[in-house]
Amino acid sequence: MKDFIDIAGLETGCGNRCYRNLYPIKKSTAKCVEQLIKAGAIFLGKTKTTQVSDGQTPTEWFGYLVAFHVLRTSKVKTPPRGDGCQKPSGSSTGSAVACAAYDWIDFSIGTDTGGSIRHPAGVNGICGSRPSLKLSLEELSLSPLMDTIGIFTLSALMLEAVSKVIYRPCFGMTVPTSPKLKYRLLCLVRSQLDDCNQWFPLPDGSGDATAAETEIFNLEDLWAKARPSGQSKIISKATGKIYQVLAYHRYLETVTDPFIADYQAAQKGRKPFIEPILRARHEHTRQIAPIE
Repeated sequence: MKDFIDIAGLETGCGNRCYRNLYPIKKSTAKCVEQLIKAGAIFLGKTKTTQVSDGQTPTEWFGYLVAFHVLRTSKVKTPPRGDGCQKPSGSSTGSAVACAAYDWIDFSIGTDTGGSIRHPAGVNGICGSRPSLKLSLEELSLSPLMDTIGIFTLSALMLEAVSKVIYRPCFGMTVPTSPKLKYRLLCLVRSQLDDCNQWFPLPDGSGDATAAETEIFNLEDLWAKARPSGQSKIISKATGKIYQVLAYHRYLETVTDPFIADYQAAQKGRKPFIEPILRARHEHTRQIAPIE
């Protein structure tokens, strides 16, 4: 369980030792965890996360040693990517690594705001699911507009089983049963040079292998047709600061600044240790006007 989610009887550290030591042991357990335990899941422990679930590379971790797996113990003949010491991604780092490394861990839970389930799943060679935005975090939140609980597993079958437990009670998810039902799979590309099949390789291009019909969705074409007046013709320039505004400004207001104030009040004005890259992002965010 990612150390961003509350478990009764344990601290929630959010990847920061000062945060863990400052706040009392939690008295309640997050609803998503209660659902899993009620269904028979066995809670094993909490996993490492980057500080305040921010995106950090291994060389930017200072409070804790970054989690990585050197050798998969699973009987599945799939070795770790690269030499086993590659960048594990984040922010749900520990949850992804634990699931990838140990066959006796059926699944692990993380959170996703801007890719914290999707990217760690990809680089660790496991299944990852970021659900609908209707399944949001109940306690700490970096961005209410984008936060969700997410799942890591070694197999699609396990991902389906856990999804039925953790997602359905929240918004009435139904699982199609017909094997002939097809889904529409949008293949997102940025230019005509992108090859959709390199991401979704299908023998005949029909989509039958995944029960899906693939369709190329070109962002550049859409932006050219629907670009608001006054915006740059280059979509990356027009949207470059959106994530910073949506995520960082909100969590400074609701998580980081209250934490800093609480810590200073308890430690006679002393500031908590916040890793350099995160401090720099904080300062940059403070320059963004709330109206943005």
